[in-house]
Amino acid sequence: MTPWPGLRRSKFNPMNLNIPKLVDDAKELKIKNYPQHVNRASSIGHPCDRYLVYCRTRWQDKKMHDVGLQRVFDLGNLYERAVMDDLREAGLYVEEQQTPFFDERYKLSGHIDGKLPIDGQRPPLEIKSMAPFTWEKINNWQDFLRAKQAYLRSYPYQLTTYLFLHDEPYGIMLLKNKVSGQLKQIIIPKDQGLIDEILQKCGRINTHVEQNTLPDPIKWEDGVCGQCGYLHICYPGRDFGPGIELLDDEELEAMLDKRESLAASAKEYKEIDETVKIAFKERPCVLIGAWEITGKWVEKKDSKHWRSRIIRKPPETPQDAMASELAPTHEAEGEIPPSEATESQGPDVGEALTKLAAKGWPLAKIEVRFGKKAKDWGSTELSMLADMIAEEN
Repeated sequence: MTPWPGLRRSKFNPMNLNIPKLVDDAKELKIKNYPQHVNRASSIGHPCDRYLVYCRTRWQDKKMHDVGLQRVFDLGNLYERAVMDDLREAGLYVEEQQTPFFDERYKLSGHIDGKLPIDGQRPPLEIKSMAPFTWEKINNWQDFLRAKQAYLRSYPYQLTTYLFLHDEPYGIMLLKNKVSGQLKQIIIPKDQGLIDEILQKCGRINTHVEQNTLPDPIKWEDGVCGQCGYLHICYPGRDFGPGIELLDDEELEAMLDKRESLAASAKEYKEIDETVKIAFKERPCVLIGAWEITGKWVEKKDSKHWRSRIIRKPPETPQDAMASELAPTHEAEGEIPPSEATESQGPDVGEALTKLAAKGWPLAKIEVRFGKKAKDWGSTELSMLADMIAEEN
């Protein structure tokens, strides 16, 4: 990946660097939909056949997840690598890591995290990371099936698929606590009831795909339907309970549509606003082009933060332009008349100010740069003024 161009500039200002945004931008590039033409072991435990058919027939219509969920996926991969390191340090060597497999009969595919050779057996190994609360609740393989979360209920189906295809009597699910790092192992036996359920589901899905039909949607479940990437094309039946209100209001509906269309722009505005405010933090007054940025520290009871104020100066009117042209011979607020400049600051100050104004450096901007009003300039500021003239020439 090409490094951020700003990092290579000789005058790079670290306050302009927004590392979290750069990382999230890179993660967003990973978010894509990929074709799926087979049943996958990792999702075969999903409770909705309709979802699994959509995964094979309308994968391109799936609503893509956001960068927040991508962070979770990446963190899971990181934990998996950490567990593999822990196993190596313990003298346990995992074989066939990420080995793919495919069964033509059931159009069933997947890949295992690995196999762990133990006393002549090679049980499949699956690694999962969990929040502490969830990790504490899972103590045997039936606890997965009793879980409220659909993704937890699907884990035994995934490992059982590997047991069926690799003809192993049992598998090992290693659970890593995301906070403490502690490991817990769950032995999952080869259960014929789960195997039959998996194979029957594969048969139903394959038939629907071949015949271009859809199974009926399941009864609405918030944790499944509410988070489904195909909700916008599925429309499962839902019982909202008593008190549901059907509203016919074209104006409100139009506002909701407009709200949705502005979502991307709002996100972009927020990102740029954060970057700009970082760049101008602890800079009390800055003029840049037509913009004036001021700021100050604001203290509350238990906190202190920098508050920026960004305003766009109004465009110059013809009268302003004429006043600017006449400035060298007419006194302006805060400006030194030529007569005073000659007496107190030297004979060329007025001419220097005129030249710098023509180069985009009006008196107010120079005062901000020097940190003093013109009336308070001394030999140091006059020397800086001479340097500016030399630079501009």
